[in-house]
Amino acid sequence: MAALFATVFLAKGGLFNALVTVKQYGLEQVALIPALFLVISFPFIKSIRFTIADTFVLLFAIWYIFNEIIISGTPFRSTGQIYFDVVLWMVVYLFVRGASHRLVFVWGVAVIWMIVTIMQSGLGLLQLYGFEVSYHGLFSITGTFHNPGPFSGFLVSGLPLALGVLCHTNCYTEVKRSEIPLKRKNSGDTERHGGYYIKWVGITLSYDLIAKYAIQTLAWITLVSVFLVLPPAQSRAAWIAGVVGCLYLVIAYPGILPIRDNLFRRIKKISFPVRALFFAAFLLMTTASVAGLYIMKQGSADGRLLMWQVTSQLIKERPITGHGTGAFNALYMNEQANWFASGKGTQAQSMVAGSPDAPFNEPLKLWLENGLIGILLAGGILYLIFFQKKQPTPNFELQTLNLKPTTINSQLSTHNHQLTTINYKLSTINPEPSTQNYQPSTLNPKLITGIKGALISLLTFSLFSYPFDISSFILQLIVLVAILAGTTKTVFSITGRKVLFLTIPVAILLIAATIHFIPQRQTHHQAMKTWQEANRFYNIRSYNISAEAYKEAFPALQTNGLFLQMYGKALSMDDQHLKSNEILALAQQRFSSQIIQNTLGDNHKALGNYTQAEAAYIKSTNMIPSLLLPKYLLAKLYTESGQHHKAQQTAEEILNSPIKVESSATREIINEMKSVINEQ
Repeated sequence: MAALFATVFLAKGGLFNALVTVKQYGLEQVALIPALFLVISFPFIKSIRFTIADTFVLLFAIWYIFNEIIISGTPFRSTGQIYFDVVLWMVVYLFVRGASHRLVFVWGVAVIWMIVTIMQSGLGLLQLYGFEVSYHGLFSITGTFHNPGPFSGFLVSGLPLALGVLCHTNCYTEVKRSEIPLKRKNSGDTERHGGYYIKWVGITLSYDLIAKYAIQTLAWITLVSVFLVLPPAQSRAAWIAGVVGCLYLVIAYPGILPIRDNLFRRIKKISFPVRALFFAAFLLMTTASVAGLYIMKQGSADGRLLMWQVTSQLIKERPITGHGTGAFNALYMNEQANWFASGKGTQAQSMVAGSPDAPFNEPLKLWLENGLIGILLAGGILYLIFFQKKQPTPNFELQTLNLKPTTINSQLSTHNHQLTTINYKLSTINPEPSTQNYQPSTLNPKLITGIKGALISLLTFSLFSYPFDISSFILQLIVLVAILAGTTKTVFSITGRKVLFLTIPVAILLIAATIHFIPQRQTHHQAMKTWQEANRFYNIRSYNISAEAYKEAFPALQTNGLFLQMYGKALSMDDQHLKSNEILALAQQRFSSQIIQNTLGDNHKALGNYTQAEAAYIKSTNMIPSLLLPKYLLAKLYTESGQHHKAQQTAEEILNSPIKVESSATREIINEMKSVINEQ
């Protein structure tokens, strides 16, 4: 688990878009360890407990494959990539789910989570104060991510987790302070086991006590470190996610229920006018906070609202099954062009329109790609985790810790242990089930609340950002869901030799998948290196060498729309216009952007196909109406093709358009358009 989470620190590797792709490839390599562990351990498993949440996870995986391959026909991604994604994340899920009933494993995950959060926060602070270099030229704090948004979103889930640890001071050990937390060494007493003996003060510290306060200290450091980096990162989505996650913890925390009920009783005693006044004040504060967050980055907020409106238009086309994974990148910009061409877009929207890589709302993206069925299955998993009634607890579970001393003495009368020793051992041992067909969750409900709070923060952040485009966030999601799935109701249990009928086929499938996918991923990894080299040659204007490098990587990346776009652009700059049009035709099937349309326009203009060039430039203009470049290219086309009236109209439109970002390029365009009008 430590190795899986450590992949978030990978940031360099000579690959294209290294800050994202290196993390993905690192995680794929580390995932071989849990895959090997599963294959080795499967034949020795004696019982399997399948919960209702596990059922929904399996149904979601089946629907994903069926929808992509059968219904959608993999229009935007290769079949191999779809199968690989399912195998990779199911390996992680099975690994975590198989150990999720063990308290020590879950505590290990929580500790690793907090340590990684602290280390990322520390790196962010070093970047903020100039000791480390940021990975984005416009932002001083990014951690190992490409901008402060994902950096903040990755860290913020540590807030409710750490807060849950601090709220539940006895979650690791139920030993009370009065129950011998420190053992003083009496004269002649040489017993030192069960703790760490400090010779110079003559006391023995209990190992459980050391672990308890070490974890609490780690939680405090986590809270402080996250609070230090969130303000300079300025991610509103992360702030909201942190607040929602912590509020959930406060509301759902078992120990807070008596306090909450007492508070409600006190509020009811207050007169109605005073309560109304307090409610109005709270509503005013909430409205002011929301307005402040909106005003802080109004353009960004308006841009996201536009993205959600345009995405909803695509959802209407296939609401039940969706368009398939990768549909946003393939279809969004075309739909945004239709949005403005039809007159639906306002002047304000044209100023905030851009070329996004994601809709900044993961549920909306899930609906777009996997349809309403995908939404219902994912929602079912979350419903079972958060709202289903708790799993009935058998007699051997943690309620045995609350037995009265007289009951304990009566049940353990055959032993000579002292009462305090019995209480201590019962609190630190997770009793094993007395039956083989049931593996109970030994998680303390207060610890579960902290883990749910982390999941709430992650999901809240996903409402305003694109976390699940990055492998580190998917890892967080899978780990949290796998741990919490074990707390839901049991559907069925398998024991004895019957288990082999399930585990052996899965082990064989894992071995076959590993043998099949390792060469493919190595080829893909090398292609990403070649892509980076091709991009480097393009940036230094060695277009011929760049085009050759793109050609070398083409067999492995021919279903990647962004790669095809860049390949086609390099061919165009190398004056290979016909070949460029062929590659861009493939690119349009999986990617939509202004660059593709502008390049198509340039190619057709060079080939003398003015009608096709005009259509491409007009489409590019409608994609982002505030940009001057497509209109400038259109005006130049009209001038060169002798359509002077249209050239003058386009030039006047450019001069009358508000300038979104003023630069030397925009000034040159304006001056040239003025000369076009004067020549007429």
